[in-house]
Amino acid sequence: MLEDMFSNVGPKIRRFAMVSFVVESIAAVLGGLALILEDLDAFFPGLLIIIVGIFSAYWVSVFIAGIGENIESTTAVKETNQQILAELKKLNQKAVAPAVPAAPAVSVKPAAPKEPEPTWTCYSCKTENPVKLQYCTKCHAAQSWSQSKNGVTAAPAAKAHKTLREHLVFASNYSTAEGMQAYLSRVAADKLNPDEKHDLAILLAQPDLRSAIRDYLEQNN
Repeated sequence: MLEDMFSNVGPKIRRFAMVSFVVESIAAVLGGLALILEDLDAFFPGLLIIIVGIFSAYWVSVFIAGIGENIESTTAVKETNQQILAELKKLNQKAVAPAVPAAPAVSVKPAAPKEPEPTWTCYSCKTENPVKLQYCTKCHAAQSWSQSKNGVTAAPAAKAHKTLREHLVFASNYSTAEGMQAYLSRVAADKLNPDEKHDLAILLAQPDLRSAIRDYLEQNN
């Protein structure tokens, strides 16, 4: 309660100055009128008491109100300075904030030269055809028939191994980074070429594996 009584002093002093002016003016008027009514010959002294009393009350109140206004201005300047200091402190904190180190870029190895596609020779017309074609492009003889005639036993188709890119696309479907890490760690034992194993090791070392995989797929699209 006492703290509330003595807080916001400036406006209270200004109100006190106005009340003081009114009270002193009323007192001067009543005193002058009382003197005049008591003795009509004292009209001019009574009138002088009224005028001087009101004039004195005004100037005393002006000085008191000036003190209150000075206190208000000082308080406003203090609050403004505190706001400025708070804003400067925020700006300094932003300026000295440590920069987050950027993740090292994933090195991209140049693509290995493509090996020549295997072919088979047509027994009928001796045309060289890609092994993926089951019939001759010239005479339409079957590949199995030509190989049997040429004395070549067709080797069983080797199991196709996924490339690193296919593994990364599959790993990106995992909802957690732990699942992606576990899957790609198993992939490291798969039959990847040396360049793919090198790229996979770099990816597994990244702090944000999902972002690193996305960047790798975009660069090797």
